[in-house]
Parts: sequence; C-alpha cells; structure tokens
Amino acid sequence: MKITPSNAVVASLAVLGCNVAGACSLVRSYVPFRLGPTIQYTEVLSPAPELSVEQIRRGEAGEPSACANWGSVLIKVPAGDVGYSFELVESRGSTIRFPTGFVRSSSGYAFPASLRFYWDDGAVDTQESFELVVRVTAVSRDGVFSEPTVVRIEHPGVRAVR
Repeated sequence: MKITPSNAVVASLAVLGCNVAGACSLVRSYVPFRLGPTIQYTEVLSPAPELSVEQIRRGEAGEPSACANWGSVLIKVPAGDVGYSFELVESRGSTIRFPTGFVRSSSGYAFPASLRFYWDDGAVDTQESFELVVRVTAVSRDGVFSEPTVVRIEHPGVRAVR
C-alpha cells in the first residue's frame, strides 16, 4: 500500500484509538445520594452506622493501562436506602480524596453494600505506610441524620518486592 497523507492520518487515528481503548478505567462503586421530597425535621439522631474497612489494595509497578498505580480502600456499609458523607479528620501519608456530599452504594439495596475509593498510590512496588481518620455520617432518604462514627483506615506499607 502506498503511504499518502490521508493514509497516515487514518493510521495515526487508529493507533490513538487503540491507546484510548486500553486506558485505565476505574469503576465507581458509589452514586450520589439524594434526599426525598419530604424531609423529616428532627433533632434526634439515629445511631451511628456500623462500618468496616474490608480491603486495602496498594499501587504497584505495572502497566498504567491496567490501573496498576491506583490504590483502593473498600468500606463495608449497612445495606439500605441510606447515604453516607465522609469527612477527612486526620491524614498521614495518603492522598485519598472522598466525594463531597452524600453517596450510596451503586449496588442499590443489595447486601453486602460497600463503597470503594481510589487514589493514585504510585506505580512502584514499595509503598509507604499511611493512616487516615475519617468521620462518617449517615442520612436517611427523609433527612434523618445519624450520630457520626469515626473510621480509622491504616496500612503498614509495602517494603518487600512482591
């Protein structure tokens, strides 16, 4: 085939399309939580939600298109029509950013419900330790807030070659 300027443009676009198609894609495990049309005004707070850190994955050396550099934390939350807000109270050694406002699990009302949050942890096999203190508040669809609960998210780091 003879290379012409138009063939070169088509070939370049095809290569770019392949690179974009192979790009890292992180699936969000949460969606925004919206209050219902009727809000219940009360000064009584519901009990604090029972949450647990189920998994922490650290970034590692590898293909950027395979999301190797991304760390994640998976937090188990009670199932139901409830939203959660996450407020970072203390942070040492991590850049995890939590969404603003209230979110709920994208799995709907299924049990177990969980929320996964990502951060760029670096594409290296050696990771520093980190510790976060996060205040979590739940809210029902009709606007009843919970007492806040504090969740500690910590990891000792990864020093050895995997």
